[in-house]
Amino acid sequence: DKMNAAYSYGGPALVVKTFTQLTGLPINHFIEVDFGGFWHSVNILGGVYVAVDHRYYNPESSDWKSIDIAPGYQLLHGHDALDFVRFRHDQKGDFTRMQRQQLFLKEMQRQSGRWSGDWSRVLRLIKSVTAETTSDIDSLKKLAPIVRLVFAVNTSNVNTVHVEGSTPMIDGVSYVEATEDEIAQAAAEFTDPTKRPVTNSGPKISQKMYEVTVHNTTQIQGLATSVADQLAAIGYRTAVGVDAPESPATATQIYAPKALTDHARTLGDTLWPSEVHIVERSPGLASGIRVFVGSQFDGTIDAPEEQAVEQTMTIEEDQLYDLASWQQLDADTPISLQMPTVWSPGLTYDEFLAYKVETTGGKKSHATVTVGKTPQGGYFSIQTMRWLNPPAIDNPSAKRVIGGTKYLYFYEGKHVHMISWRRGNTLYWVLNTLDNELDNEFMTALATSFERVK
Repeated sequence: DKMNAAYSYGGPALVVKTFTQLTGLPINHFIEVDFGGFWHSVNILGGVYVAVDHRYYNPESSDWKSIDIAPGYQLLHGHDALDFVRFRHDQKGDFTRMQRQQLFLKEMQRQSGRWSGDWSRVLRLIKSVTAETTSDIDSLKKLAPIVRLVFAVNTSNVNTVHVEGSTPMIDGVSYVEATEDEIAQAAAEFTDPTKRPVTNSGPKISQKMYEVTVHNTTQIQGLATSVADQLAAIGYRTAVGVDAPESPATATQIYAPKALTDHARTLGDTLWPSEVHIVERSPGLASGIRVFVGSQFDGTIDAPEEQAVEQTMTIEEDQLYDLASWQQLDADTPISLQMPTVWSPGLTYDEFLAYKVETTGGKKSHATVTVGKTPQGGYFSIQTMRWLNPPAIDNPSAKRVIGGTKYLYFYEGKHVHMISWRRGNTLYWVLNTLDNELDNEFMTALATSFERVK
């Protein structure tokens, strides 16, 4: 009936058997960790850095276990770490608790390089695991190679899959139900996950991420404005450049940097007849495409059906959302803050916080975190800090240069989970929700829109 019931009746062995029967996936070994063993292991490691997605707070007087953990990137030690992974009193209860537990374990593994050379600490950890856990791995000799494997694995190659299903009440008891198809699909995704983007490919560029500047080379007054308006109507971000009658063209001429080759060709089909020129990066072409409308253009663009912008979130530009709170945060920190200038309807800010984060060297570094909230109740965040090399930005999935800035992309399956970049002596990142509710195009648009708080 229930996985919890399997544990109650038959312990870990029956849980393993039940899981295999449900999914068809074999379980090689299990380790059962109790609460005491968890926080003790975390303390042996000296704590684990985690980007806490929002404030977790239950007062001592509440009916639930008390907790008080501020948002932002921080080093969590034993009991705080345990409180973080145990917390279940939010919108999705056990589902988000499971996601936090997986997040914590991934971050623990990501940071294992901090300890892998300290064999005294590693030995203490192994002894702690064997003494304070239950497992079918019955000796230090068998456990040691598994610990070495944990240290060696790149977290970008670790795949997690969730089966949420429905949550009915049956005879007064809460159940989680999933169909056979849902379970089979999850098992298939787990064994054959979506391939992550390779480093040199980067994410898709949307029409909203670059500007098309339109120039008129003809004697027809207002032609550049007309073309720019028509392109804007099908999703392009446009600007009207100065007229260039001194350089008349017959076919429309399109100039673009190499990164926008495919977009330039699509634009060429839209403005046919045209000629597309791929040129080296230059100040005038660093972040967009230039169009010089020729005399053969008949006045109406020919937009192919696939020209429509495919996105699940509306991107609104030139939005200084909650500027007053950003200005106050800027006043509260010595960091020269930048803020996003794009937004999406329904998103709100939940908290602004200036604080100091403890670095791996034991120093305190200035930091800020801004917590946002989605209409679905998920939390995303914008992090800044003077600490330029925290474990969070190790092993990115992809790197991309946009507008002269190098962005590090971190994927979970096909979803962009985090984007990080540097501005001067400050590290920035935008972090998606635990469910990755912000779509990939919005994540990129958000990260590439930052401007100085004024």
